[in-house]
This record gives sequence, C-alpha cells and structure tokens, in this order.
Amino acid sequence: WKEAQSQIDLHKIAEFATNELRMRVLYEFINTTYPDNTLRERQDSKTRYEVSSKGVRIGDIFAAIEKNKERLMVAEYGVSQTSLEQVFNMHAAEAEKSKKG
Repeated sequence: WKEAQSQIDLHKIAEFATNELRMRVLYEFINTTYPDNTLRERQDSKTRYEVSSKGVRIGDIFAAIEKNKERLMVAEYGVSQTSLEQVFNMHAAEAEKSKKG
C-alpha cells in the first residue's frame, strides 16, 4: 500500500480529471445542440462526432461552436460533410454486419 501510495502523481490525476470534465461539457453541448449525433471516436482530448444533416446547415455548426468556443475550451476544431468514400464504407460495413447475422 505504501509503495502504491507514493507512486500516485496528483498532477496527472488532476490533469486527467480536468480533461474529463472538459469532455463532459463538450459532450453535453453536442447532445443538447444536435440530439441526432453519434460519437464516432475519442482519443484523449480529441473527439469526432457525426451529426445528422437533417435540418442542420454546416455553417450553423461552425457558428454554434464559435459562439461557445471559450466555454467549451476548444482550441481547434473542424467541421466537414461526409465524403462519398465514407458513405460507401459505412454501407459496406453495414452490409458485412448483416451478412454475419
């Protein structure tokens, strides 16, 4: 117990907790602003969401993020439409999944 206790780095724990709180604020913002979304990827403090285009314009997404950028503590972000290749890959993955059962 003493060995484990002496190896705890409080700075790293605080950094991790702070990052998790930031991610929670972002997650809640996306879910509230764009209820029809999917979290596609998360690596540390980077996330990738897919937002349905039904009734949503890409410019409105930029505007919403810019308006809330400071509160969300976002340093960098990107917004793009789904490419034709991505659509093809999603359909291929769904077809493969259906084939397997």
